[in-house]
Amino acid sequence: MMTPADGTRARPTMVLWAVAALAVLGLVADAFMGPPAPVRFAAESQEVPLAGTWYCPVVVGHEETATLSIAAVGDRPSIVTVERYPDGVAVADPAVQLTPGDQIDIPLPAGQATTPLRVRWLNGSAVASWRLETGDAASANCLAAPSRTWYVAGLDTAAGARSFLQLFNPFGVDAVARVVFSTAEGVVPLVLTDNILVPAGTTYRMPLNDFQPEQAGLGAAVAVLAGRLVATGEIFDGRGHALVEAVPAPALEASFAFGKSDRGTTSWLSIMNPNPEEALVEVRVSDPRPDAPGLGDVAIPPGATVRVDLAEQSSQSDYGVMVASLNDQPVVVVRGMSVRTSSGRQGLTLSIARGTSRVWALPGGGTRTRQTRVNLYNPGPEAVSVTVETTGGGLPEWSAIVLNPNGRASLQLEEFAPDVASLPTVVRASAPITAELRLVDALGTLRLWSSVGIPQRDWVGPVRRPAVHRDPTLSTRPLAD
Repeated sequence: MMTPADGTRARPTMVLWAVAALAVLGLVADAFMGPPAPVRFAAESQEVPLAGTWYCPVVVGHEETATLSIAAVGDRPSIVTVERYPDGVAVADPAVQLTPGDQIDIPLPAGQATTPLRVRWLNGSAVASWRLETGDAASANCLAAPSRTWYVAGLDTAAGARSFLQLFNPFGVDAVARVVFSTAEGVVPLVLTDNILVPAGTTYRMPLNDFQPEQAGLGAAVAVLAGRLVATGEIFDGRGHALVEAVPAPALEASFAFGKSDRGTTSWLSIMNPNPEEALVEVRVSDPRPDAPGLGDVAIPPGATVRVDLAEQSSQSDYGVMVASLNDQPVVVVRGMSVRTSSGRQGLTLSIARGTSRVWALPGGGTRTRQTRVNLYNPGPEAVSVTVETTGGGLPEWSAIVLNPNGRASLQLEEFAPDVASLPTVVRASAPITAELRLVDALGTLRLWSSVGIPQRDWVGPVRRPAVHRDPTLSTRPLAD
């Protein structure tokens, strides 16, 4: 068949070739130009939250009693509700309103301290902690939120010591976790701890001696595979009973406002390196002894936990401690302290580092039958101004405290209020510092409670959030019911 002279059959072919050429040019342009630059939106300021929750994995003996302390630390009255888990389901107590600066101490009689607690607050910010009142002294702050990971160190299963890991699931869905251990030799993963089930509303108390016996320095990393959990460590040994909160992440710096070394008291650090590379850290103390060689750079092998003795490092019996990573490998640090009197009485306490903050809350204080000390430490390179406030204010000199670089101070709350059952404290500083609360039984028995405070970020959360905007590439078609 012959093609018409006017080229009517050739015209469509030429159009197809033109379209193809344009498509090719478009692909080439895309290859050179790449995808369009994403539109960036600046983060926005976020108001202080009007509600929050604290999780308290309280597990003590059936015959022991404890006290839950809740302090209002915001500018508005706080409405707090305590929820208990007698049968794995949260049961709420009547709500209580606290005026700013006040604290309520809730007794937990024998039998009631064996189940975990949840504390909810509304309107004004509040914080919570608890302490064991009978038998050996032990105390811990409640935790602000569940996390996908938890780290705890300072545990011991050697020479008769017993340690436990408490995994608290305060929610209505079962949780599953993997627990990996950290020893002096390095990381120890076990098939037996690959999938730990924690049913909804319960606490699983893992006996670490069954999995890692005869380990003088022991840490644990918890990965939550399903559901949500909070975690706390617990240790019993010949010196006493101690609790240590877990932290959701390691850090590049850690500090403590209190350490003590004298004839009857020893202090040490347990440093856990959860990284696949060696961590190199520097340890320094306040008022370092000029004749002491110092600790130098301390190397922690990958996955290992190393104990560092603090004896003979400071020229003072009481001192602050600072740990800094030198090679950008974050670590978990716990300060341990044991006391032995001339009559043979003993005590033990553990505290985990919580970083630094400009504002700290120290719930649980009181001066009736107890001596309460507020310890402050400035690990930074510049002098810091500090104000300490408690119920009713405080002494005039507490509003003009100056901490020099690597300097510390200690306040006695009974100098302001000598016979008050509840005396919470808030510490405000011009730059980040560390604050700790230390209680001693004033009745002559050796009972010592000590814990790092609660930093403001735990009850305020992030001060900025990502901007909310509409993405035009997302579908706006409603889904059918």
